[in-house]
Amino acid sequence: MIDGVMSAGIGAAAFFILFIDKKSPLSFLLYTGDSFITVIIVLFIIRIPLRIMKNALIEISGGLTQDQGIKSFIERAIQSHLTTDFSIDDCKIYKVGMSFKACISISSRTDMVDTKKLTTYKKNILNDLSRKISFINIIFIYSNIGEKS
Repeated sequence: MIDGVMSAGIGAAAFFILFIDKKSPLSFLLYTGDSFITVIIVLFIIRIPLRIMKNALIEISGGLTQDQGIKSFIERAIQSHLTTDFSIDDCKIYKVGMSFKACISISSRTDMVDTKKLTTYKKNILNDLSRKISFINIIFIYSNIGEKS
């Protein structure tokens, strides 16, 4: 996209430079006009590559994913499979390279956690997520076991 915008801007500027007479006060643009146009275009679109680099740095260093679409897709899949036996206290989704890791803090209303149920839920969640995400790991973190909410 960035290359396309720059190329289109330079092309449009080159087209208008064709109409400048060599004896006019704007004749210096015949030799330097493309550099001025390039600088102007870069000033308008510089935030796009900077934002991409910032998000990539956060994700490469093991930070939370910055992509809200992927984050909400994963959270919806998780919430759709956990039943009333568990409540989600917190859900953090990390991205490192091409893989994701979802750390889900859950509470149980009973004194014991049924790990067989959680294993089934995890398999079902991973099956749903595999349609869009190839590499994901889900980790359940138990908190507030047996506390009535």
